[in-house]
Amino acid sequence: MEKEERPLPRKARFGLVALGIAIGLIVAEGAASHFRGGAFPMLSIYEDDPARGVRLMANASARLRTPGGNVSEIRTNELGFRGSFERERWFGSQERVMVVGDSQVVGFHCSEEEAFGSRLRNADRQTLLAAAPTWGPIEYLETLHQLADLRPTHILYVANLANDWNEIDAPNRLRTRADYGWARHAQSPPPSWLDGALRRSHAYNLFRQLSGHLQERGEQRTDAIDQLRMRASTPYRGRFQSSLGANLHAANEVSREIGAQLSLVILPLDVQVHPSEWRKYRSRPRPMQATHALIEALENDAEALQIPHLNLVESLRSASPGAFLEDDYHLSPRGHAAVAEAIETELFHVIQASPPPLSLTARTAAR
Repeated sequence: MEKEERPLPRKARFGLVALGIAIGLIVAEGAASHFRGGAFPMLSIYEDDPARGVRLMANASARLRTPGGNVSEIRTNELGFRGSFERERWFGSQERVMVVGDSQVVGFHCSEEEAFGSRLRNADRQTLLAAAPTWGPIEYLETLHQLADLRPTHILYVANLANDWNEIDAPNRLRTRADYGWARHAQSPPPSWLDGALRRSHAYNLFRQLSGHLQERGEQRTDAIDQLRMRASTPYRGRFQSSLGANLHAANEVSREIGAQLSLVILPLDVQVHPSEWRKYRSRPRPMQATHALIEALENDAEALQIPHLNLVESLRSASPGAFLEDDYHLSPRGHAAVAEAIETELFHVIQASPPPLSLTARTAAR
């Protein structure tokens, strides 16, 4: 006589269902991670900084992915900046170039070697990419104060049309906070632990991308472009011709204090350089002629302050189409190469032909 099969106890059935779900989630996460190259759509190594809102964690790494699938890795040094940094080699170099800026200087979505700041290194010159995403001119100046003891011989102040003119009046500590390694708008509520955990799931981010949730970044960029066009149409009234003039002047004073030569590099918007760049935003083109007046005003301030300067519009036009990423507003490897070449040929030879500026102490003694 056959034994009658008894159904599994309820707890056992529940355990099997839970185990099946867990295995399914693990498989889904592994598949999504492989599909996405182990990368996230946003950088995940931020931490709070009381003076600059956020900074990148020191000796950390993260993989970053554009909507179109371009994957890159960002590794930070002991100072929390991208790229190698060896104090002995830094102080032993004839030229110590500190590049201050935002994510364009970091080299978002490019390899470390492809970033224009890294391309400027040679046997006699070391470069430090003293930059972080979300920073603006206020944070550039704060960074110069904090890193004065590194005694750079040259400082490149990279003014980015994509953000800096819209951020000059708002410190990043009022705009950005860090939670679970992610940056968020300071005005938005902090995420729960569950949301923080989910954001580190490749499957969750893949679902968000497929559902179209991540496509809002293109809309944010066109909003920023419209803000810039509005700023260009409003006359600036102040001591300087540009709203960045006072900040540039302060950066020049700090540079002189430490005996460094400050130079200005002006990085235009992608849509200022080539009309084909509008396609990535899936938006109708806007007239951009007026925004070039913002560049001209800052150049005039640099002239008045006797600061060597470089407008990258023509250099990037020569490298276009293709100077910017197809699915993001950041520079492409080709664009970074064009920027590095322009700095070498059009800016550094002017700097090297001029005597280095005297520090405040030396100027006082000379009097």
